[in-house]
Amino acid sequence: MIEAVSQGKRLERATDASGYVEAHEAFRRASDQAERIADWFERHRLLDLRAGVPAVLSVGTGGGEVDVHLIEALRRKGAFVYDALEPSGDALGRFRTRCEQFGGVPGGVWMNEGRFEEFESSLRYDLIHFVHAVYSMRNLEEALGKAFRMLREGGSLALVCCTDEGVNAFLRDVLREVSLPGRTGTMPEADLIAALSTLSGGEQRFELVPSEIAVGACFQPGGRAGHLLNFLLQADSSQLSARERAAVMDALHAHSVERDGNRWISQPMLAISVRKAAPATRRVRLGVGAGASVGDLAEVACLGA
Repeated sequence: MIEAVSQGKRLERATDASGYVEAHEAFRRASDQAERIADWFERHRLLDLRAGVPAVLSVGTGGGEVDVHLIEALRRKGAFVYDALEPSGDALGRFRTRCEQFGGVPGGVWMNEGRFEEFESSLRYDLIHFVHAVYSMRNLEEALGKAFRMLREGGSLALVCCTDEGVNAFLRDVLREVSLPGRTGTMPEADLIAALSTLSGGEQRFELVPSEIAVGACFQPGGRAGHLLNFLLQADSSQLSARERAAVMDALHAHSVERDGNRWISQPMLAISVRKAAPATRRVRLGVGAGASVGDLAEVACLGA
């Protein structure tokens, strides 16, 4: 049994000296995840919003790797409001920079620093999405209930999270040999599905979205290789002992495949969309008043189940 990391420094999500920014950037370059997620939004027509000026809320925007793709698609359709909500001001700064690289921050994009639990808005949104943001929710059931209430009738809630396969299967093997504080190699799929079951009046659709990460660089010496390995472990890999590193690399080799001169590890994602039922129109006959020869007809709107 390999000894635990005695003083392993866990990478924090915020941009700080622990190197999360460099680690995430290495992951972004090596992964097709952002494009795969954006494609899922397009295929399920989640960006085909109502006429007028639709509103979108992005929860846990991070550096906006996915959001810039969604914003570009929305810009082609017309005017919109896009609220980006992220607890890290540094991450919002990276999102702004990324928007500028795409031609500037559109007038309808608003940067909001804070947590979803405390966020309030007078808007009713046509789309609210949590892309890898459910992990940080303090109470998942309450968060999804709040999001559902913030939707317009006919609006959609979209959620994307990693599954227990691929990278997380690799992590579970690593954790048998190496102690990585705070890491479990499991995702809250069951908790998420249980929380979704409490929502009423919505059509739910589930899909597994494939994704891959090119990890060949991890088997080569150099700073970039270290950054990518840091991201996969969410820990400072430079503090691994020689035996621990060997165990990590053996596990990574076992869970990746060679193709096109590189090695690839899968990172499948669970993507869920919930459409809030629009009012359904039903004709009902009202009571006949004195002297009336026919019943009056009225249109009443009732929420579909």
